[in-house]
Amino acid sequence: MMKGFVAYSKADFKIVEGLMGHFKKLEDEGIIKMWYDCHLIPGGEWDKVIRNKIDEADVIIFCVSDNFLDSNYVQKVEIPRAFERHNCDKVTLIPVIIEQCLWRITRSDKIKESGK
Repeated sequence: MMKGFVAYSKADFKIVEGLMGHFKKLEDEGIIKMWYDCHLIPGGEWDKVIRNKIDEADVIIFCVSDNFLDSNYVQKVEIPRAFERHNCDKVTLIPVIIEQCLWRITRSDKIKESGK
């Protein structure tokens, strides 16, 4: 079973929660198990868990919006770690533009350019 990780801004939670419903059938079929931070245990070591989930993922989905681009944690932790794995062909990155924004001037545009 493939493992998926969803990177997003908490400000976009409602949109991401709706997106996650689209993976339900794939999860029921045993094709992929999606993970996003609503699975975190309160009081746990959230940073360590997120980093581990990124490292375990076969597929990482970037839910791109202005909020995503403005998120310090996304920009400093999630995107660099995801691109490090992507550049070694260890993970597939999929940007999903959930809001009109200036994503073309960010690192997210490099996914399309890399052809991976």
